[in-house]
Amino acid sequence: MKKNVVLFKLHGSVNSMLVKARREIVRTQPFHQQADVMRYANVLIYPATHKVATTEPYFTAYDYCGRCCEQSQVLLTIGYSFRDYDALARLRSSLAFNPHLTLALLSPD
Repeated sequence: MKKNVVLFKLHGSVNSMLVKARREIVRTQPFHQQADVMRYANVLIYPATHKVATTEPYFTAYDYCGRCCEQSQVLLTIGYSFRDYDALARLRSSLAFNPHLTLALLSPD
């Protein structure tokens, strides 16, 4: 039996870093080297309000995520706080539609 894995990253930015000395956010290649933690910090770029209802690529990403959850057996969330109304609404809809969906939570801390 074929198993599929679909990955979604609906929030944040993987290529933005804070240059601590300048207190400036810059775009860069993602890196995770312990030696650089004194100079750089990861940052989270929050999406704009009304992102799902009015603009792409947010609408398509959330829509596709919801449709995948409606057909999935397991949803593993990593570091999700459940504060995003649009994502939470899609998740609740998927759980109501798909009684076989198991939600697993993983905290990065």
